[in-house]
Amino acid sequence: MDRAISIALIVVELATNAMKHAYSAKRSVVWVALTKKGDTLLLSVTDEGRGLPAGFAPEKSKGLGMRIVIALAAQLNGERMIKRRDKGTSFELSMPLNQPS
Repeated sequence: MDRAISIALIVVELATNAMKHAYSAKRSVVWVALTKKGDTLLLSVTDEGRGLPAGFAPEKSKGLGMRIVIALAAQLNGERMIKRRDKGTSFELSMPLNQPS
């Protein structure tokens, strides 16, 4: 249950950031996927917005939302990746399916 809550909070933060920063007020579309690949879960939150500013580094972000994402990803033993796309951005989190005891 704790892992599900952490994953849900990450999704909410990333989707909120995409809606606030990636799009104009007229349109907001965000795709969320959670897939299982072997012993790994892959979470992706993707938009087709304006993309991230040059030099954006999550670790240097002063925003509370990104700090929450980083902290929760660490709790989940997750590996974060940002993929810049032709249109928009995809935040991905790869984490073990089963947490160590």
